[in-house]
Amino acid sequence: IWDWDIKTHATYFSPRVSELFEYGPDEEFGQPLDKVWPEDLAELRAAFRRHLKLNEPLDVEVRVHTRTGAMRWMRSISPISTGRGRPPRLS
Repeated sequence: IWDWDIKTHATYFSPRVSELFEYGPDEEFGQPLDKVWPEDLAELRAAFRRHLKLNEPLDVEVRVHTRTGAMRWMRSISPISTGRGRPPRLS
């Protein structure tokens, strides 16, 4: 439901992502990282670093704030995209 092109930094979030954060399909909800609980942000960033630098599969679960202020658990999972170093994109 999300895709990040690492080379261009282009991101895509499906309408389901907006729904999970309790926004309408045409409403801008900002950057998902801004919604991560501060206590979970370091763990999320470390998981992304390990994924990108060590080619480890990404599998991390963090708490996020929705539009209404509710807490929701979200999990990001991404296999290694390529066996030749840095993956070109995450999704």
